[in-house]
Amino acid sequence: MSYSIDLNLLLCSIDEDSPVQRKAKHFLIETLRTEELCVLSWETVYGFVRISTHRGIFRNPLSTQAAVANLQALIDHPRVEVISTGRPSWDIFVRLTGEIPIKGNLVPDAALASLLEAAGVKRLYTRDRDFRKFDSLEPVDPLS
Repeated sequence: MSYSIDLNLLLCSIDEDSPVQRKAKHFLIETLRTEELCVLSWETVYGFVRISTHRGIFRNPLSTQAAVANLQALIDHPRVEVISTGRPSWDIFVRLTGEIPIKGNLVPDAALASLLEAAGVKRLYTRDRDFRKFDSLEPVDPLS
């Protein structure tokens, strides 16, 4: 069985001002100790660098080098795989646009849901309740 981790949990784990930072960091460490495969999207990886280094979002943003080092450690983990979109995920995205009104902030969520469905990944650890709109996913908030 495999799972994915949404960008928001990765960001919580490095956000010094977040009341759930410790819990998020502990969750990531413990989850990566399991035998299950963690599937990440490249959009999540690059999104982490973009947001974690942004002064307008974090009081103490990471340096680009620190953000990349965090991700490199994650990507190098033996049970982490980073996957890319392709025609199957696009076809699923197109199908979803006919089922759900997808626009604005829901677009990247639908793109991730499409990618995960194409890869056969159901469980998504996230704090974002919008993922409940996608029948193919089993979103879990590990911090609640």
